[in-house]
Amino acid sequence: MFSKNKLTKSFLAIAFCLSLTANAHAAENKIFIKLHDIKPIKTGDLVTSCELKTTMYNNTDIKISSVDIALRWEDKYLVKNRLKTKNVRSIINIGELNPASQITKKIVIDTAKCFLLTEKPKFNVKNCKTLDRKDSSRCSTIFSFVTPMDDAYYAEFKEIVEGKNDDSKKINAEVDRKIVGIKKLIDSVVVTNKDTIEVLKIKED
Repeated sequence: MFSKNKLTKSFLAIAFCLSLTANAHAAENKIFIKLHDIKPIKTGDLVTSCELKTTMYNNTDIKISSVDIALRWEDKYLVKNRLKTKNVRSIINIGELNPASQITKKIVIDTAKCFLLTEKPKFNVKNCKTLDRKDSSRCSTIFSFVTPMDDAYYAEFKEIVEGKNDDSKKINAEVDRKIVGIKKLIDSVVVTNKDTIEVLKIKED
């Protein structure tokens, strides 16, 4: 027979699982951005700039018509024992990006410090246009920049084959099934333990 403490812990555990599942579901609905394949460009023996690739994966139901992503890194250096900061900037111009698809572009950034580009930059979403105008207001919240330290850097970027069910849809369907399962479990616990709660109340009286 259940005690009040066990019932409370059961409900808390179920609520916690439901919260985690809901958060995972929300986290998937993003347009992920990553930088990779960073290479120095040399003039003679000197590195003058850096070439890299940027990939965006659209894991939302929003169709992007065009968007600019402004990137900024802080380059900190010493001058006569005084710390100074110089901003390294670049803009990624992206055209059409459909849901459940990804695009890769090559860009060149004017800096000799290619290692700086391995750090997570600050970024701003600009000139975002969507197929449905009402979605444009969401542009500032649906983009997420990921680095090699993030799981999405490895998990979300996959080859999308037209005509086949992509992994993002399978993941969303699986999460939905888990949410339904947890809700059924909660209902089951409530129904199953209704009599137990009443018995506990009688014993207390």
